[in-house]
Amino acid sequence: MATEYEARYGEPYELTAFYAAMQLYILTDVLRKAGTVDDMDRILPTIDTETFDTPIAPMPFGGKNIIGLNRTVLWPVWIQEFRGEDWHIIAQSTGDEAKAIAEEVLLK
Repeated sequence: MATEYEARYGEPYELTAFYAAMQLYILTDVLRKAGTVDDMDRILPTIDTETFDTPIAPMPFGGKNIIGLNRTVLWPVWIQEFRGEDWHIIAQSTGDEAKAIAEEVLLK
């Protein structure tokens, strides 16, 4: 993704572009799964119950047990280490696992 971005726009790929792209993937999938772009009675239950496709991993919304609404995208988490000149993922969680961890930690 970074290589394509830099080739297309001639600018370094930074996290802002990455987060914006992921939000577009998520919001597009929300509307696709809800089958509408303007019926909030179908969109909100879709956000509450579905997991949404992105290029990096499926991501659910969560937060109901923490903030009262499922309106926070739960990103997968990677723990990485730098070896030589390369990053290596040594552990990772899914968005659903991140949700469970967040609820466990924040509700204590």
